[in-house]
Amino acid sequence: MTDAIEAVEPFWRDRLGLLPDHVLPIEGVYAQHRYRIGGSIVKLNARPVDAGARSGYHELLIASPSATGCTSLADADGNRVSIVPVGYRGVTRIAMRILVKDLAVHRHYYASVLGLDQAGENGFRVGDDLILIETGAPGELEQSLWGRGWRYLTLQIFDVRVEHARYLAKGGPSGMPIQQLRDIARVAMVRDPDGNWLELSQRASLTGPIE
Repeated sequence: MTDAIEAVEPFWRDRLGLLPDHVLPIEGVYAQHRYRIGGSIVKLNARPVDAGARSGYHELLIASPSATGCTSLADADGNRVSIVPVGYRGVTRIAMRILVKDLAVHRHYYASVLGLDQAGENGFRVGDDLILIETGAPGELEQSLWGRGWRYLTLQIFDVRVEHARYLAKGGPSGMPIQQLRDIARVAMVRDPDGNWLELSQRASLTGPIE
């Protein structure tokens, strides 16, 4: 989330060279500036932000064939990004580093509740990308979804009603009820054990018409 899109956007577009996808109006409330990186999307949600601490989403790693070492960068809002060699910590495209309070609790959450395949002891695969968990200062348990900086990860699924019910049955913490975003997507917001937000998204452009 950012309330300074004019300052933040040039970093992603010009400094990192990400390709603009499109700008998506969200329910007339804010604009989502979408940038493509491989098969994934970085979302810059331009809207007023809440005060408060950052989330546990600590840093985005981007693998580059030309990188011979790690280069640490940040946008105007302080969102951390590192350009890393391909294969660094198993990253072949992108990865999100998440600081967590309890590794064992989060291993169970990502593997057993969300059902992600494990990649190494503390990594989890999402398509070609990775989630990497490590101990550190976690986000606030009651952190706002609308605060500044990295606020949520999106997981694309085929049927959000089915997967959301399965998630809750396995003890996954809820966040918000399922929402219908016109004919674009059906989404459910959930939370990890430290309160970090995740979006379960059934996007019509990927799954077909939403009934």
